Amino acid sequence: ITWTSPKAQVYELPTGGAATMDEGENVMYFARKEQCLALGAQLRTKFKPRMEDFNIYRMFPNGEVQHLHPKDGVFPEKVNAGRSKANHNPRGIGGNVDPATVKFSGVTPKEVGSEGVAMMAASGEKV
Repeated sequence: ITWTSPKAQVYELPTGGAATMDEGENVMYFARKEQCLALGAQLRTKFKPRMEDFNIYRMFPNGEVQHLHPKDGVFPEKVNAGRSKANHNPRGIGGNVDPATVKFSGVTPKEVGSEGVAMMAASGEKV
């Protein structure tokens, strides 16, 4: 992970302990991406001014470097014009299928929600 700090500050390491960041460009090596994300979250929330310019890279033994986060230059919680929605369900909670009508029908709730299968109540009425 790399980041730029406006001043020298002490920060907590995700692996335990503390360290001092220098003013300007900083680099820290971790074994896992989750540890880098934890430090990045700390940089964005616990320091004033916020440090939003961190990048996470993966370095391979052959010297190749792969940029991991933020993948397209914009953080995942921000809106980006070219980004497609992930795990989006285009209905409110009131539009969900009643679980009691699906339980013994042999159809999974995911199939009901995605394909728009007409559900029948126990009495034979359409739901």
